[in-house]
Amino acid sequence: MDERCQPDFLRRVQLGEVVVLHDYQVDQRMTVADIGCAEIVNAAYRRGVPAKKFVKLLSKLENESNPVDVADQLASSLLDQLLQPPGTPAIVLSYLSQSLSDSTGPAILPAQTFLVHLLFRLALPPPPSTSALAAIASLLLACPSSLFSPLSGELHCPASLVPDVGSSTSTSPTPTLGLVLPLLRLCSTSAPAPIVSLTARILGLVQPYPAPPLDVGLEAGGLLQTLPEMVSTPLRDSLGGLMADLAISQDTTGMGLSLDGMTGMENVIPNQGDITMHGGDENAQTVTLPPLGTDISSLPLPQSLAFLLNYLRRSSRWTDNADSSGDQVLLRLAPHLAPDPTTFLAQLLEASIVAFSGQADGDSPGGIEKWLFISEGLPSLLQSWKGHGDLGYPYPDTLATSLKSVFERQSGRLAENNTWMAQRYDALVSAVDSEDETGGYVAPDGWSLCSLEVTLLLRLIELDLLSRQDARSVLPGVTIPSSSSGESLSNRVAVASPSHLPPLAHLIIYSPGAARSFASEVSETIQSLTTNPPPDNLFSNLSASPSLIACLAAASPPAVLLGLLEKNLLDRPDDVNLRADDPQGTMTRFGEGVMLVEAAVHTFDLPLPRLLVEGRRALSLGDWEQTQRGLLNGWIKALFGSDGIDDQILSATSLQDFYRLAPSLIQQAIAARAAGQIDIDTLYSGLSYFSQDLLSWSLGGIVAWLCEETVRNGPVSGLHLQVLQRLVLGDAFPEALLRVAGGAIAGLLAPSSGLHEVFAASGIDVAAVRLKLEAIGVDVNQAPPLSFAQRIANLRVTLQTVRQPELSQSSWTDALLPAFNSCLVSIGDLEALQLVLSEILFPSSINNESGDPLGRLFAILTVLGLGRAHSPLLSVLLDVTIPNVFEYNSPLAIAQPQSQPYAALGLAKLIKHSLLMATSLQIDTGGLVHAFADDLEYQSSRPVRDMLDRQRGKKAKRARRGVAREIGQAQKAVLEMVVHALGADEELRGTWPVFERFT
Repeated sequence: MDERCQPDFLRRVQLGEVVVLHDYQVDQRMTVADIGCAEIVNAAYRRGVPAKKFVKLLSKLENESNPVDVADQLASSLLDQLLQPPGTPAIVLSYLSQSLSDSTGPAILPAQTFLVHLLFRLALPPPPSTSALAAIASLLLACPSSLFSPLSGELHCPASLVPDVGSSTSTSPTPTLGLVLPLLRLCSTSAPAPIVSLTARILGLVQPYPAPPLDVGLEAGGLLQTLPEMVSTPLRDSLGGLMADLAISQDTTGMGLSLDGMTGMENVIPNQGDITMHGGDENAQTVTLPPLGTDISSLPLPQSLAFLLNYLRRSSRWTDNADSSGDQVLLRLAPHLAPDPTTFLAQLLEASIVAFSGQADGDSPGGIEKWLFISEGLPSLLQSWKGHGDLGYPYPDTLATSLKSVFERQSGRLAENNTWMAQRYDALVSAVDSEDETGGYVAPDGWSLCSLEVTLLLRLIELDLLSRQDARSVLPGVTIPSSSSGESLSNRVAVASPSHLPPLAHLIIYSPGAARSFASEVSETIQSLTTNPPPDNLFSNLSASPSLIACLAAASPPAVLLGLLEKNLLDRPDDVNLRADDPQGTMTRFGEGVMLVEAAVHTFDLPLPRLLVEGRRALSLGDWEQTQRGLLNGWIKALFGSDGIDDQILSATSLQDFYRLAPSLIQQAIAARAAGQIDIDTLYSGLSYFSQDLLSWSLGGIVAWLCEETVRNGPVSGLHLQVLQRLVLGDAFPEALLRVAGGAIAGLLAPSSGLHEVFAASGIDVAAVRLKLEAIGVDVNQAPPLSFAQRIANLRVTLQTVRQPELSQSSWTDALLPAFNSCLVSIGDLEALQLVLSEILFPSSINNESGDPLGRLFAILTVLGLGRAHSPLLSVLLDVTIPNVFEYNSPLAIAQPQSQPYAALGLAKLIKHSLLMATSLQIDTGGLVHAFADDLEYQSSRPVRDMLDRQRGKKAKRARRGVAREIGQAQKAVLEMVVHALGADEELRGTWPVFERFT
């Protein structure tokens, strides 16, 4: 008998060849697509097919079928095997892992699809075993295509879980929070860590709207007290939609208002009468959106300016060209913020003063940064505005009038600032006079404190932006100095004793022109190092004062400053002859430069230069080149042997090489101590060399490496901690480097590190280390890094405060960029954009009758460069994020008819305003717009998906092969409205004729 007719024959599958079904008397050839996923999974499991071959087979099936259906069936089939008692088959777990993270292309099984199946399966009896669920959770959290995209507040049951009979069940969405309840109940007891982490991540993805039913919210809320913090925090955010619905329901009960499922939608559009609906059937209405307009008033100008000023300060950390600073960004966006330049100028002046006035500590790097913008950055920006007539936004001649009005309105804040500056200086001088036995503090000749108003006016006069006569009209009766100059401040810093540095730094910051003069002197000194050695102690005193380092930004942006420091201090050519003549002095002077760079990187939060990165890693002997290997052996003998440090080893070692080798020296010593080759006294004796000026400058890299190794080794890091304690508690540890490493050390001391048992076993004096860090101002009680779920929840809360500032005591203008950048780093560009876009399309509530401020702000965000590694996100928005809105798993697929016009209007406005702003910023949009228009045409050509068609079995699936992927009815309706609105906008058509396709 033919083998294929044997009833016990297990199917064999070979790609591109015949597929034979067992249990049937069949003698016909069939394709892979004729077999369901369930049969393939079962057969592969029974025969022990390797995971990679299993995925290759599924790739064949995916090519012959609808990928969405394949993923749907695969998720269901894998869960059938994984959740059935008695245990979880390891080979099926490998199938799941390989399907979620296929390295040959996009994953066959998207993590989001599998998660939805898992949630619906958990709602069905019997409950799965905790061990099986923990194994699945670990895989979901570990796969590269892990969970990032937002989850709608309601989910449709996957087609494979709905029986053919009564298919209307699939059309009724289920509250997502209700599906998460089984996981919440499990977490409220003693769930394994993977389940807790997965639950927290899911809650971070669930959108608060549509709000869950009251009974679901009450049960979830009742579990809050028993849930771990990482779960309870995002759960509170998920319950926010329900709480808002209850409040709004109470407010509208007696007013005859019906919100019909979308809270607060009546205020999304300025005039709802502008939305025209034609046709009697609600589901078949043709909707005409109002003109897109300019939408300037939706985001108040003071908030826009406060946000952009914060962006300007942050962007200085990656703007490595002094001539292309963020000033141009603000000036080119100005017409989109305020049509009247006079209004813009007055609000810009006021926003700058308010930003500094709200600073808690004016001598902190953040406070100094805001002050330098008022005293230096703002006048330079106005000078740039006045000198650029090509912006199409004329510089107004109302500067004096605007200044006078702003000074009058902000008189209270200004008086407080001026009083603080004077009193702070007096207190610092008094402290020196009472402690200094060698003589009192004497102020530098020619420099003195002035009020904020006088400081600003004097700089405007120097730049020919204001005449002295106009300045006197702004401040009648106030004497304005003739100039801002005095004795050399860099020389004064070089000879100052440590106790004199605080008052001297305060004077340099707040005396008119002093910070600019000091920064210019230091820059010139650094650039001329090869011909003119710097004054003794200049670099060491400078690195010991974060305030003085912050002043260096007065001459150039921090990123430009870092390039200057790296080129002249770290990467300067090694002078072999000079090293041979004075080996100890050469190394000490190089070390002072390294400490200055370390301190500048820390103060301005800059990326580490290449040498500092290389000095924070330890390599084994075999990983070094032959020359460096010989040097490493020589230094080990010098430090931990009997040789000692002599001029020969110093002359043979380049300065950069020693910094690179330093962590490896400590690593070799720790390994030798662990192996019993040296005793603890020998180890400590070698470490004592690093308490001398000759080598102490390398401790920044050593301590950073020790902290990383301690975290990596965990319970077996006792010896690393002993070495770290010995170095940190040494009397000669440079304060500048301790401040640099303080955050990492404090992280080890935090309860969340889990190292307290290691501290006790290793005899670590935690109190002494903590006390030393506190003495130099390091926050030893810093909060642990935010988890994935907390970062998403934090961004969502911040987005809500854009629309409703009263929800938070602090302003969103300072919080939004850090929250958004945090999500960019943790979940990526696409997912972060999707998170914000989902909030725009489905707003919880909007109280602004002028429109949606978040939509306007998001348009600005997409055209800004958000870091060295982040070009403007507009291309991601148009190429990926917006097309994803029309995919099958988008929340838009289940949007109710009454919410569709609001989503369409928000999307159309976002597209228009982001494109126009990009053009103003001279971002090339030609090819991007054409590609986007092509995609809109493709989306418009997709057929509408029948939600019931997915229930009709394999015949319907085969019939759909080769047909363009369908689009949901709600998505099609929104798409048509967006396309019509874009085509009807004259401004878009005039700028990009390609939009005439949609007229």
